[in-house]
Amino acid sequence: MAGPRSAIARRVVADARTRALSFSALFFAVVWANAAGYKSTYPHLEDRVKLVANFADNKAARMLYGAGHDLVTVGGYTAWRAGGLLAMFAGLFGIFAATRAMRTEEDAGRSELVLAGTVTRTGSFVASLTGIAATLAGLWAATTLAALAGGLPLRGSCFFGLVLLAIATVYVAVGAVTNQVFPTRRGALGAAALVLGIDFLLRIVADTTDHFFIHWFTPLGWAEEMRAFSGSHATEGRK
Repeated sequence: MAGPRSAIARRVVADARTRALSFSALFFAVVWANAAGYKSTYPHLEDRVKLVANFADNKAARMLYGAGHDLVTVGGYTAWRAGGLLAMFAGLFGIFAATRAMRTEEDAGRSELVLAGTVTRTGSFVASLTGIAATLAGLWAATTLAALAGGLPLRGSCFFGLVLLAIATVYVAVGAVTNQVFPTRRGALGAAALVLGIDFLLRIVADTTDHFFIHWFTPLGWAEEMRAFSGSHATEGRK
């Protein structure tokens, strides 16, 4: 059965290659531009302090990027600006990956042909997840390499990539659930996107009001609290 399963996984990767490459290029460009741009534009601490004082607590900035941490450092600023923006794209990628890989073949009537052979439903599902995992690995690699190219440390860069990877993984799961609930791919895609939209709105409420505890009920809020370059135990160790 390994042969048919690997074929399904390869099919998922091949079907997603354009989307995966496009998102990976986007992740690389945004992370590198923010890291390198901040370092070159604000090389001195006093300039960074002025920027943070005038911009970081702006309500509009908090709506778009969330609440930043340690913004006078290149890593903290990059995690805030790039991470706040790309978190939504990571969620979208996970939704598209799940609904495309798990429903397109079924809606087209080809999954019945596969299941009529030696592959079980469980085997087909696992094979699809394997293919999705391969595309998610591309996002992690693009994010990590971009952070390194921007001069950020290896450990924090890898962890930053994992933060965005975790969001994408959560929304792969959301897409997998909506696939089972709704009869069409369009319905599943719309429902999963609604969940992401609610997540985003709750994150905004948490970041722009005194109800910060809401962060702990939203995947986007969890990601904001990971702090890859500004105090994470995963990158700095316990003190």
